[in-house]
Amino acid sequence: MQLLMGAASTAGELKIPGIQETLLRRAATVAPESEWPRRALGMLLFERQDYPSAERLFAACAELSPGDTQLEDLRRECRRLQQQKQRRLRTVSGAASGK
Repeated sequence: MQLLMGAASTAGELKIPGIQETLLRRAATVAPESEWPRRALGMLLFERQDYPSAERLFAACAELSPGDTQLEDLRRECRRLQQQKQRRLRTVSGAASGK
């Protein structure tokens, strides 16, 4: 897992998010008891504005690390930003249709 996490970090530094995501997903599969690959993948998806997927990963992390308030904060932020994103899409779609 450490090798995969190191490679994922390097991919992130080189701005290769697709490879970074693949490596983080593999690390999470290889070490299902470890929170760190899921947390890192959640942060990557959060940065990409894939809030529902990020929130699910943070929820899985919270099960592995009960009481981690940062994870709860991240989950709340994902839900807030997803709602905000949906409101913006509805507003844009309503304006485009002439409503």
